Amino acid sequence: MYKKVSLSRLTWLKAGGSANMFKADTVNNLQKFVKEHKQYFTIGAGSNLLVRDRGISRDVVKLGRAFNYVTYNDEIITAGGATLAPNIAKYALDNSLGGLEFMIGIPGTVGGLVSMNAGCYDNDISQVLVEATCINDMGEIIILKTHDIDFGYRTSRLPASFIIIEAKFKVSKGSQTVQQEITKIMQNRIKSQPINEKTCGCIFRNSSNQSAWKLIDQAGCRGLTIGGAKISEKHSNFLINDNNASATDLENLCNTVQLKVFEKTGIMLEREIIIVGIE
Repeated sequence: MYKKVSLSRLTWLKAGGSANMFKADTVNNLQKFVKEHKQYFTIGAGSNLLVRDRGISRDVVKLGRAFNYVTYNDEIITAGGATLAPNIAKYALDNSLGGLEFMIGIPGTVGGLVSMNAGCYDNDISQVLVEATCINDMGEIIILKTHDIDFGYRTSRLPASFIIIEAKFKVSKGSQTVQQEITKIMQNRIKSQPINEKTCGCIFRNSSNQSAWKLIDQAGCRGLTIGGAKISEKHSNFLINDNNASATDLENLCNTVQLKVFEKTGIMLEREIIIVGIE
């Protein structure tokens, strides 16, 4: 167990407090930890996470290198829970396997991808997932099929206490368009997103009939700042740590945008970013 680890260095927004952290190096060690600790919070790449300035009171779990791998067999790619989505897309590209090109545009790990049904460019995890292997809150290993998880738009019914240690994804062999699709996605990201900034990606989920960025624009929030936090001028659904923002600055800006959109449009945007920690 690592004591008082600064979580700002483990999140893309580079803000927030500290927590005690357990880094799992084997499945057995992870099971033992879960059985002994009933209150914990799992962190992956930290790409859609904001930790409050006072940190997290619960122990934080992070999967180690043993959970970072990709293999292929019989039109199924298997990836460890700590594997980054772009690395899966690159592996598929190297092996001419189609179906996972969209993962090149998602900066999270497998655990986060599955738990929030991550997606982009009209694709999401629910469309390609075969099964996920988890450790439940009793420390037991369980395998969940796609229909067991009950996916929604950028959500799932997977309990927060479940830790995803592996997932299997269906792919198609011999695809000739993988490179073309990946290049297209990467070019779109460079053109439309502030990928060189300290950002967590999209702050809010799209509403049922409108893109969140359009609603944010309607409310006049593009470029809005609070302290060192800023709404991107390049893509208004992106939150940026522009000038040494505190986590409080960033959270207050999220709340302000949400309120302004509601006042302007009557639509209450739902957060896609996860905000955790002591208030």
